[in-house]
Amino acid sequence: MKSKNWLISIFALIIMVAIIAVTVVVTVNNKKTNLNEKIISEIDYLDKTMIAMVNKLNNLQTSDEIHAKRTSVEISSQNNIMTDSSKSGEEGNSNSKGSKMGGTDSSGNSGSEQGSGSTGDSSASTEKYQIQNNAVLLRNTSDIAWNELQNQAENLYKSWTTITLDLNTMNVTSDDILAYNTNLDNLMISLKEKNKINSAICLANMYSLIPKYTNEISSDTAKSKLENVKSNIIFAYSIVETDRWDDVLKLLGQAETDLTELMTMKENLSTMRKPKINKAYVLLKELIKSSNDKNVDIFYLKYINLIEELDNL
Repeated sequence: MKSKNWLISIFALIIMVAIIAVTVVVTVNNKKTNLNEKIISEIDYLDKTMIAMVNKLNNLQTSDEIHAKRTSVEISSQNNIMTDSSKSGEEGNSNSKGSKMGGTDSSGNSGSEQGSGSTGDSSASTEKYQIQNNAVLLRNTSDIAWNELQNQAENLYKSWTTITLDLNTMNVTSDDILAYNTNLDNLMISLKEKNKINSAICLANMYSLIPKYTNEISSDTAKSKLENVKSNIIFAYSIVETDRWDDVLKLLGQAETDLTELMTMKENLSTMRKPKINKAYVLLKELIKSSNDKNVDIFYLKYINLIEELDNL
């Protein structure tokens, strides 16, 4: 009987140890999965921020960026209208009280007339905040928002501290992490000096590290391949005003090779994704043609259409 109880105790102990071991393994895997998802989100943030910054160096915007700014401004405008309405309401109440006491204003205007005047101001405020979607070829190329770009670079510094720790935790190559730090420092110097070409090259160098990070933390080869395509296009964009057209064409040629490989991957052959990739390929060929023609303005026009399409893949 005692030996039977002893066997039951041993069996129960083994079950408990197994449960604890499984729980620990599951917990560790969950933490790793959560960290992996967090880093992917952080990399996406870097991706979008750097593309927006490099575009801003030539006052270029994708339709998503324009929509985001328009939404922000419309909210601001609505808040101003609400504030004006609130003020006019208070003034109306004050005038109403004055009339009950037998008082009038010096101009003889009633409270309702003043209210309609405030409404007119609100309408003017709405027009004041209206954003126009200017064509690429009509944009102002001399007035670059350097202060805004410096603020965005400083925000990258703040975010990069946390991202560095997460990348180190996932054992990402330290040289690739340090390279981002170095280029971020160089970017800030170039922005302060208002050096457009050097700023663009720094951002292109920084963006080229994105596919490397993705390769080390994710098995999503299609994602890293797409990032490689965008990296080569951004590099070409960054030197297009240096008259190095041969280098531009080499970079775009590599982008075409990567995009062709991307088109053949099984995960990209779905009825939803394939037409978008095909469209991006056509836009890339148009960008290559404008590079052969050595036309900078047409290059920018083709570039912004292509980078927007790639961002939506």
